[in-house]
Amino acid sequence: MSRFGKGTRSGYPPPFSVLHAPRLILVGVKLSRPMSLFLVAFGVWSWVIWPTFLKNIWKDPRSFSDGPTAFFTVHLVLVIASLVFGTVIGVLGVRGFLATRRR
Repeated sequence: MSRFGKGTRSGYPPPFSVLHAPRLILVGVKLSRPMSLFLVAFGVWSWVIWPTFLKNIWKDPRSFSDGPTAFFTVHLVLVIASLVFGTVIGVLGVRGFLATRRR
């Protein structure tokens, strides 16, 4: 048996498993303070821009005719995805910034 456990006769580590990704993907990652602030600014920017965009799409005559149109639905999905990504990125920035303050 190799030092990596069962199933690795060649001596190389086993291939990366998707099941291990959540625990291993951010181990040892450190954000600098400027990068953390950039990520926070990106998150805030997303929450300023995308709701305004949605208001403008809502007022557009192509958005509704006997209910929401495909034009509106596509843009609504775009806004929701962008707000989710902006929130996640902003939270990572806040966590990175707080980690730099603790040192």
